[in-house]
Amino acid sequence: MRPPLPQYAQLEICHQDRIALLKYNRPSSGNSLHPKFLRDVVTAMQWIEGESRIRVVVVTREGRFFCTGMELLDGGGMSFGIGSDFHELNRIFILSKKILIAAVNGAAAGYGTSSLALFDIVYAVPDAYFFTPFVNVSFPKIMGHQRAASLFLAGDRITVQEARDVGLVSKVLPKKDFPPEVMEIARRIADSPPALLCAN
Repeated sequence: MRPPLPQYAQLEICHQDRIALLKYNRPSSGNSLHPKFLRDVVTAMQWIEGESRIRVVVVTREGRFFCTGMELLDGGGMSFGIGSDFHELNRIFILSKKILIAAVNGAAAGYGTSSLALFDIVYAVPDAYFFTPFVNVSFPKIMGHQRAASLFLAGDRITVQEARDVGLVSKVLPKKDFPPEVMEIARRIADSPPALLCAN
């Protein structure tokens, strides 16, 4: 018997055919991640990973912000070491055999930006922008060390076109039809033969 679809207060999870949609719903905090909410995201991803029929996962957010990073003021301290929820979420993203799509429908800061390196495909709206005060180890591999350092060490805000030019964003899609267009792409991918998805 399959486990039931989990329910959360500030996290929406929907399952249609071979696609899972995971939507952060904390718009008042910029969809930041505090310890309890991070635990919910981890358990949601664990449920998705356990569903063999799901081939594609679309991660997006409600509100103006895609994600403003870690929220260290609400709910106590945040642990980042091995065995922590932060470590587990990154481990799932890295090792997942499912196609992970980030649908960036607003500003992304901190971990909201650095986590994009863990997705297979990143779509963004034209007015999205990206900011982080640190350099994630994956960025030099994507865009080269000097470009990564110039964009992120200084903490500069970069536009969606700059993010596209350096490979952080796969494609910029029109804002008007952004959610349905991303889901249509996800459906096309999910309908591909499993062997083809694994090969890529």
